[in-house]
Amino acid sequence: MLDAIRKAPWLLIILVYIAAGPTQAAPGDVEAEDLLNLDLEELMQVEITSVSKKAEKLFTAPSAIFVITEQDIRRSGATSIPELLRMVPGLHVAQIDANKWAIASRGDNSLFANQLLVLIDGRSVYTPLFSGVFWEQPDYPLQDIKRIEVIRGPGASMWGSNAVAGVINIITKSADETEGTLISGLAGSEHPGEGTIRYGRKLGENTSARIYADYDNMDDSASPDGGDVFDDWHATRGGFRVDHRYSANDHLTFQGDIFNGQTDFAATSPSFTPPFTTTFSGERNFKGGNVLARWEHKFKSGSESSLQLFYDRVDRDEIIISHLTETYDLDFDHRFSLTDWNQIIWGVGFRQITNEGVGSGVMLDPVKRTLNQPSAFIQDESSLLDGRLQFQAGFKYEHSDYSGAEFQPSARVSYLVNDNLSLWASVARAVRTPSRVNADGSFIISVSPGPGGMPIAATFTGSNDFDSEKLLAYEAGLRYKPAETLSFDLSLFYNDYDSILTLERGAPFPAALPVPHLVLPLINANMAEAKTYGGELVIGFSPTEWWTLQGSYSYVRNDVTLDPGSTDTVAALQETRNPEHKATLRSLINLPHDFELDSMFRYVDSIPGYGIESYIDLDARLGWNYSDELEISLVGQNLLHDQHAEYIADFINVLPAEVERSFYVRVDYTF
Repeated sequence: MLDAIRKAPWLLIILVYIAAGPTQAAPGDVEAEDLLNLDLEELMQVEITSVSKKAEKLFTAPSAIFVITEQDIRRSGATSIPELLRMVPGLHVAQIDANKWAIASRGDNSLFANQLLVLIDGRSVYTPLFSGVFWEQPDYPLQDIKRIEVIRGPGASMWGSNAVAGVINIITKSADETEGTLISGLAGSEHPGEGTIRYGRKLGENTSARIYADYDNMDDSASPDGGDVFDDWHATRGGFRVDHRYSANDHLTFQGDIFNGQTDFAATSPSFTPPFTTTFSGERNFKGGNVLARWEHKFKSGSESSLQLFYDRVDRDEIIISHLTETYDLDFDHRFSLTDWNQIIWGVGFRQITNEGVGSGVMLDPVKRTLNQPSAFIQDESSLLDGRLQFQAGFKYEHSDYSGAEFQPSARVSYLVNDNLSLWASVARAVRTPSRVNADGSFIISVSPGPGGMPIAATFTGSNDFDSEKLLAYEAGLRYKPAETLSFDLSLFYNDYDSILTLERGAPFPAALPVPHLVLPLINANMAEAKTYGGELVIGFSPTEWWTLQGSYSYVRNDVTLDPGSTDTVAALQETRNPEHKATLRSLINLPHDFELDSMFRYVDSIPGYGIESYIDLDARLGWNYSDELEISLVGQNLLHDQHAEYIADFINVLPAEVERSFYVRVDYTF
């Protein structure tokens, strides 16, 4: 780190300035609506909706939850959703290369981290093919995001299967919050040129609408020897949203998006001739779109209901497989009061997913499959002792064509000891249902020389007997604000996983094509269990009205045990492919004359399984609000290293890539 600072001595000036702060802040520079300028007591009263599907105070929520606000987004200097998520405690966010990310909650990270459910306005972007998220797809314009609510821990009793270790709920702004025109442009060392255009207006007294177009572009990342990796990418997006308030009790929303993008790709793949690997490169193309309709209604009795329908289509032309996924989803929720201290929320849903894939690297049998998933949930909520004691208990039922009936219950309690201290605890069960590859897929993992020179191909082999991975999670936490300028948020967890994925050796058999070889099947099974435990601490401190600090520390430990008789050699890698320690320190300073100086230090522990060393890095932003319409930002990212590795893809053998120091200028103009 010291060497990096010597190479960029101007960083020392920034660090000293952050430590000392400005000599004077102009009172007129502070906008009342800016959340960052509220005192910590007001910030702890921010409302969230992801825990119980209703508005509730963050301070008393019975869950480990972190909120990225609109102003956090604006002042972060981030250019994508994954970059935004770096500030979240308990999340390990690692950039694999220019177009791939590994993001997981409380351990077990990978390119396709399969225990984290990601939603955009209630629409799941979780892929059923591999399980996980293609993070280059849902890269929504950041200016249109109202907030991001991140639950660490299970949320399956409300959101369903795959909300195992966490839920990321991206909530966009309503159309009436984006009236007018936005023109945003960005260019820098790793971003050759990006831009967003948005236009919103009223269509009548009760109706607002917006449309947008967005272009993203990322340059190649660096190879360990300093050259370029063939991994640059670009994408074009467009979309609309219409909000219509039919009456005081009815709110209709219609929205949709389309996207088209391309990423370059370089990787190694198994070969049947020495040295049994080959390097190849090419292009990956992705396109698709979605439409969503939602009706929210309030009854005269005070009860509320929501009906949501969406259609999603994703067409990806990968080098190893081309696949098309179509999703139809219908959800209905209803909340009503039994008494003045007891509420019930219940709902039903149905999801149909059709996936078709043909490839030379990944094979699916059958090529096309349609999955139907009916669901229902109910939750009882009780409020006692004048609202200071809250109980929540309920469950969600789902039926998977792969694993059958799944019940995912939870029980939560929170207690407001006084206005400055709240306690909470929970126990919950969640499942990760099999992906198509788990059940229907096969691909060659590696090739090695065998007896008599005949190659042996170790082959990932899906199985219809593969069952859901199961979690029983115990959590507890407290939120404490001893002063208006100081707050603490502590969460502890213990996760008991059962039936987790293992690859069990089958009997070898001969194959003739493409050359004579032996196939060693590694069959998907559920012959391991794991215990993960740890916690997160977030400290907020506002030493002055113009300076806000937020620090966080996260710890997670993962212990994997194989069942007797297991021949797996992969599952135990979970213990070594995640950092045990992570810490962040954010500083946000309002300077005189409408300037802002924002920064975030990040510490990430080593990842022994991939040979990645621990690192400290710094992102910094200098912003100037020239007027109410014009904002200019100068941003530096990964400032303490010329380049460094953050993660390695564990499923696709992409060439090693490292994240580079970068700078960019951004201009936002609204009128």
